[in-house]
Amino acid sequence: MLTSISLKGPAIEIIVGSEIPSSEKTDQRETWWLPKNLVSACSETLNAACNRDFKEKEENCILLVEDDPEIFSLYVEWLYYDTYTIPSKYPQGTRSMTDAEAWVLGDKLLSKDFKNYAMSRIYQHYLRFDGFSMKPVLLDDISYVLENTSENSGLREFFIDYVCANFSKTTVVIGSTSDWDDVLLAHDDARKRMFDSIRNPVSIKPLDQYNEKP
Repeated sequence: MLTSISLKGPAIEIIVGSEIPSSEKTDQRETWWLPKNLVSACSETLNAACNRDFKEKEENCILLVEDDPEIFSLYVEWLYYDTYTIPSKYPQGTRSMTDAEAWVLGDKLLSKDFKNYAMSRIYQHYLRFDGFSMKPVLLDDISYVLENTSENSGLREFFIDYVCANFSKTTVVIGSTSDWDDVLLAHDDARKRMFDSIRNPVSIKPLDQYNEKP
């Protein structure tokens, strides 16, 4: 929660992104100056960088070279407003995966509240009916989640549950059985859950069961 205290005091420089040119993105690196009190209150990772005897504290600079500046900008917006808005340049069908990228960033930053906020957006997206069917999930979606989460993460559990619960619906779980098998072969926990769901049907759990606990 943003307070006047969290805005007081010195700021720290946070540089996000790589300097290596890319044909996919025009903005490779962006810099923020954020109040130390604010980032320390919302992220265990940033709190350690600001306050412990690390290089980041000495240099008053945090480098997040592997992260996407556009996703980090959502985090900054959330820090100040407890919400974020995905820019209209993102196609409507890809916005849930932008939320998933936000969750993954929150996991790296050890920011539980941010992860739970992103999870609530993902949950609302997939569990909202459009009058005809549930929202589709693509092979690329599940691949990203499986490759960027640990086996006990709430985001991973939600996506596996969603695929298992809807696998027979070809308009929801997009892709052939063989294509899905190729993806799941690299992730034993997800493949086992898929086989288990044949005998024990899976249902989507309440949101709080996918959230990070306090």
